[in-house]
Amino acid sequence: LGYHEWTPIGNTVATSFSGTFDGNGHTVKGLYISKRNTHSDYNYYGLFGIIRSNSKISDLIIKGTIEIAGLNTKECVGGIVGAAETSSVENCVSFVNITIRDASYSSSDAPCIGGVVGKINNTYQNTISKVTGCSFRGAIETINTSSSKLTKGVAGIVGRIEGPAQLQRNANYGDITADKAYGVGGIVGSINVYDDD
Repeated sequence: LGYHEWTPIGNTVATSFSGTFDGNGHTVKGLYISKRNTHSDYNYYGLFGIIRSNSKISDLIIKGTIEIAGLNTKECVGGIVGAAETSSVENCVSFVNITIRDASYSSSDAPCIGGVVGKINNTYQNTISKVTGCSFRGAIETINTSSSKLTKGVAGIVGRIEGPAQLQRNANYGDITADKAYGVGGIVGSINVYDDD
């Protein structure tokens, strides 16, 4: 990709990716994202933005840099996938270095950052998303200059999980440095489970 500005594949819900992408063990080099999408409040950043409807991303190695300032409360960043709904990511490796500055925060929401997947979102759905056999070998840093600006879920594999999810045989080898963040972890940063009853 040559470190040219990349527009994520399916960077909003309206343009979400639905399908199968088999990297066949190949490496994608030079991912670079620095610009926010200002045309929508719900934005997702990574090689893929948001994947939905039983999509599957597999057998892919990605190397690159994501550095974004001023994320709003409804945005998510992942080295490979920004957000996954009812989908799976399998046997992928992320060497992506992610730097997030001055992310916005509200009492109900905040952005989330993951080395592989930013957010698993299966809220109020009788479904499940899976991340299997993946690893993170990059670095994540969040930098916030105000105490009121926080991220909500920062981790090497999945930043934040909402609803049913299954994680198996994943490993984080990357450095996670989070300034003024809720929910920081090597594998998962935060988990919210909803009961429909």
